[in-house]
Amino acid sequence: MYYLFCAIRQERLVYETLYSIAALFQVINSENSYIVVYTDQIKHFENVFNKTDYSYKSSIHLEYISPEIVSDWMSRGYPHRVKIHAMQEFIKKYDSNVLFIDSDMYPIKTISSLVEHIENNDFVLFLKSQSLYREISIFREKLDERVIFKSKKIIFKDRFIANANHFRHLSGIIGMNKKYYKILERVFLIADTLFEYTGFISSEETAFSLVFQENGIIHNAYNEFNHYSHRHPVRYLVAFSLDLFLNNDKQHLQEYLSFFKLDISFLERIQMKYHEIKLFIYLFEQYFQNKDLSKNIITINALQDNIIKNTKSDKEQFYECLTRFVQNL
Repeated sequence: MYYLFCAIRQERLVYETLYSIAALFQVINSENSYIVVYTDQIKHFENVFNKTDYSYKSSIHLEYISPEIVSDWMSRGYPHRVKIHAMQEFIKKYDSNVLFIDSDMYPIKTISSLVEHIENNDFVLFLKSQSLYREISIFREKLDERVIFKSKKIIFKDRFIANANHFRHLSGIIGMNKKYYKILERVFLIADTLFEYTGFISSEETAFSLVFQENGIIHNAYNEFNHYSHRHPVRYLVAFSLDLFLNNDKQHLQEYLSFFKLDISFLERIQMKYHEIKLFIYLFEQYFQNKDLSKNIITINALQDNIIKNTKSDKEQFYECLTRFVQNL
């Protein structure tokens, strides 16, 4: 199976991509698994490989994108358009099914079911969001006479017709079978139209969602992957659990822990495992909200169902992690 990444224009995306790849190999079989990264940051990747013992570099193939190609891929004015181009170029060159992964996504469990969905000609996106009708209605004033809302259809004059009952899905994860290569042209059409009409920066999410629903079934990857924002502490805990610190992330982790008057030795004492990262983030955030720690235990117990749901854990795992957390303070 091939896994596809993009790291374009920003150095930080190189580090995020390498973390995501290392995390991916915690849940997949390294045999018959291949990583392709489209990037204009080859030198930054090479610097990391030269300075660190990055265990997975032999599985990574870097596809260089020149500044001219990057400008062409972003010619319509929004950066996420590169996802469509990368998937199109990848399938054309490698003739393979593909699972695209944003650099700020990391897996928390086996993803074999997602691979099976793709092999069975279904689609994969990260998370189901709101209906197309609701989303487009937000931009109704901008759309004026160019868009007609009629029955269960939304008609973009001279461009395309969409089913208003279809749903938008977030596209941090995108999986598709190579047989659907040609539908990417329609993804371009819808994404470019939506961005032209609305300026919506994530128009590609709506485009992938609509086209995938027109052609089959979408399965969400929310239970298999987590998402974090740039400089979010999850990234630093991922780095710690992988024993892989890139750039200045070890210092950033120490700064985060010092906010709670802790240091890295605390993480060593609680023996945090990779799949427990998000659960421990919740424990940090909830436990230290109040100086009265006994009250925080009560608060955490009261919120346990919500924490378990949001961290995709179970009750036994929750209490086991909580016990290790409290005993090592």
